[in-house]
Amino acid sequence: MPIRPRFPLYIVSKGRWESRLTHRALKAMDVDHFLVIERSEFDSYAEVIDPLTLVVLDPAYQRDYDTFDDLGDTKSKLRVGSRYRGGPSLSLGDGRQH
Repeated sequence: MPIRPRFPLYIVSKGRWESRLTHRALKAMDVDHFLVIERSEFDSYAEVIDPLTLVVLDPAYQRDYDTFDDLGDTKSKLRVGSRYRGGPSLSLGDGRQH
């Protein structure tokens, strides 16, 4: 019997389409969830995961995010997706908004 969390469960993932450890564990437990990824990695993830479970982080959200450090764009800002609280910045792989 699938587990349907009361609130959507988003897993932020970057460069892990081959291992997907958290995704595999949740899938084995039959827990509904989504993977938040960067657009540039969509095709790699879509080869191994149902594209309907992929959520692409809007590049504007990453670009406009203030990291409050001196690193600027030298490090990925995908991690900011874990602080995301809703709105139009997340879209599903098939174009639907989350």
